[in-house]
Amino acid sequence: STPEPYVKAIYGQYRKLSHEMHEEPFSYVYFYANLSYLQSIGLILLLSTKVGRTYTNRIQPLFEPESLEAVWQARFG
Repeated sequence: STPEPYVKAIYGQYRKLSHEMHEEPFSYVYFYANLSYLQSIGLILLLSTKVGRTYTNRIQPLFEPESLEAVWQARFG
């Protein structure tokens, strides 16, 4: 299942996939730093979104889903 496009939900999915691939996941701080880098080069937007009574960051990709699929296939087969 695809998680909501919120940073913490995506991080949880990333940790799960890392463990399934027998890889050590990055810490949340390092993961978030990578998201900031991806935003700085124009691949994603991090949008502050109100959810209930608090704010969270939502990830909006600025690339086509096919690009992600191609990278995924190259990396994991």
